[in-house]
Amino acid sequence: MNKLEIAELFREIKLHYANFDAGADKREAWHKRLEQADKTAVMQNLDQHIKLREFPPTVAELLKTIDPYQGYHDNLKESAHELFTDLNQWRENSVAPPESLREKVRDLAIRRANRN
Repeated sequence: MNKLEIAELFREIKLHYANFDAGADKREAWHKRLEQADKTAVMQNLDQHIKLREFPPTVAELLKTIDPYQGYHDNLKESAHELFTDLNQWRENSVAPPESLREKVRDLAIRRANRN
């Protein structure tokens, strides 16, 4: 990417992330890192980043492809963690059924077994 393309990239980032520092030193440093990068790929990665992240991108994030399903996977992981936490808590707090209920279930099982 040339310096003009880096300036365009910075304008786009600044448009979506008001707290992004778009100073001359940073533009120069990013140009050095993105000089060999494909502009189309970088802009596509920026579009994905904007859709998925609330903070401005780093050079590394613009150079690698972002998994569009990462947010979905993160939600699944969090949901699974919550479920297992609940299951463990329920297991710890559970109590056995009263003996009278256990006897009724045993009697019912015996009657059904004798019918067949």
